[in-house]
Amino acid sequence: MTISEVFESHGIHLDEREAIELIDHALYAVRGERFATTPLSPDEAAIYDTAGFVDAPKALDRQAADLASEFVALLASSLSVSDAADRLGVTRPRLQQLISAKAVWAIRNGTKWVLPAIQFDGTSLLPGWATVAKAIPTGLHPLEILGYLTTPQPELELADEPSTVVDWLRSGGSPEAAADAARALDDIGL
Repeated sequence: MTISEVFESHGIHLDEREAIELIDHALYAVRGERFATTPLSPDEAAIYDTAGFVDAPKALDRQAADLASEFVALLASSLSVSDAADRLGVTRPRLQQLISAKAVWAIRNGTKWVLPAIQFDGTSLLPGWATVAKAIPTGLHPLEILGYLTTPQPELELADEPSTVVDWLRSGGSPEAAADAARALDDIGL
């Protein structure tokens, strides 16, 4: 089975070159500075040794592979600017304006922008999405943003349970409350 056939089996249409470029971009992105690890000091290593933790030399490689896989999935399921514009019923220049205004979430994939599908609800954006998108701090890695959108947030409760931002917006929750949670990401150092 080829790489493009693996993508095709999941409904993602990429030729072999596009698939390899996507994987290469994802590996580069997760091996970057944001996800780099620093070696433990001798004192820190001693604490872990005393507690019975064992060295797992392949653990960092596995973690990088898992992150790359998640990033590949995010990029592969994203829409091109043309496809997103068609879905929203706007022109490409109008969508470019929305990207510039941070009213949509766009990721650089090489020299092109792609828009993660999670922000769409059929042929429109999630209700109140522009408010939330504008509040997401710049400089976050796309996987950090995805985590924020898909992890239940304690301040966004539905039926007395924490809700994800996506579910919150779909249920008619306040976009400003979700935006406040996004702004807080800056405070916690993500």
